[in-house]
Amino acid sequence: MAETMGDGRPDCVLINNVAQCFPGTQYLAAVLGGAIDAVEAGGRVILGDLRHLGLRDRHHRWLASGVALEPTRFSGEEELYVDPLLIAYLAATSGRRVNVSVRAKTMSGDTEITRYRYDVVLFVDPADDQPILDEVCWEDLSGDRLEAVTLLVKADPVVVTGIPNMLLDPSSDGVSANALSAVLEGTGLVVAVALDDPTRLEVRPANGHVPRIEALPPQDEPLDRFVARRLPEVLRAYLAESLPGVSLPEVVVDPKPVW
Repeated sequence: MAETMGDGRPDCVLINNVAQCFPGTQYLAAVLGGAIDAVEAGGRVILGDLRHLGLRDRHHRWLASGVALEPTRFSGEEELYVDPLLIAYLAATSGRRVNVSVRAKTMSGDTEITRYRYDVVLFVDPADDQPILDEVCWEDLSGDRLEAVTLLVKADPVVVTGIPNMLLDPSSDGVSANALSAVLEGTGLVVAVALDDPTRLEVRPANGHVPRIEALPPQDEPLDRFVARRLPEVLRAYLAESLPGVSLPEVVVDPKPVW
């Protein structure tokens, strides 16, 4: 969805709750690249409800918990998971200046959405340079750490890193994204997902930043898994029709092709 301004270029492109249906990284890159190219300077591209690749195994175990299913039941799942570093990498290689804001889901409750999904807001050719903010680590705060963050953000904008997400790390001295967002209201700061550890939250400016990408991020390719499942089914059906009465061989397709 896009909202178009008078010059014909949209000021915002919204890609919400659909990326999980993309067949893989190349398709995601094409869609995202087109969206970044399309928006006007100062515009935004928003990707909503992305499933975090770094939490895929945890997500599968959570889906299998409480029911008579093994976690491996979901190993062949054919929906896309996305590492937020990949979004940052695609933004950095888009040819335009892009600030990246990886947002935690801050609704109340302990659900699949608040645990394993996130949003990304891309600020394309932003008008202003970002000031360099002081950075504080959660573990260096003493006493009631949430109260300490409350006092810090009321004084000045600040970056806070290494905050354990209690939904994903319940044994830690952490907080939920919902509780953290409540103390940030009106400060211009948001609850972000740490790019180096999906179980950690951060406090960062709402207008994003430019992450440092040191290597090509991990990628998910659900189309490979679809082919590995579907091709044997189609081939066996064809052989059964063409060679009635013949014992059919097992057909296996490598889900990680070498081409």
